[in-house]
Amino acid sequence: MATVGFGSLTLIPASKAPECDTHDLFFLLAMTARVIQGMADAFVITTCFSVVAIEFPVYTERYVGYIEIAYGLGWMLGPLLGFVLMQIFNSVMYAFYAQGVLLAIGLLFVLVTFPSHLN
Repeated sequence: MATVGFGSLTLIPASKAPECDTHDLFFLLAMTARVIQGMADAFVITTCFSVVAIEFPVYTERYVGYIEIAYGLGWMLGPLLGFVLMQIFNSVMYAFYAQGVLLAIGLLFVLVTFPSHLN
């Protein structure tokens, strides 16, 4: 949700005057969205490593490596996907909407596959 909200900041009308309140509003909303994204990312990373340690005590190192590979690929391919979407649609909003859709798909996958004894 914070990702889609961050992308929706482009809908705030821009003002030519630097003393206008829209600059302050944009900055405040952008910082709020980034703080929420950062907190959510910290929760996800902590949860991933905890679940791997509980579910795979013998192969913890292997699956922690898989998590690191997934994060690395995401950090490399995410900006590329965002750039391609921005070039195709000529707007930054679609990159954020695509990320929101991918995160929603990931949420559905976790809800379906997460072990019930960890809930």
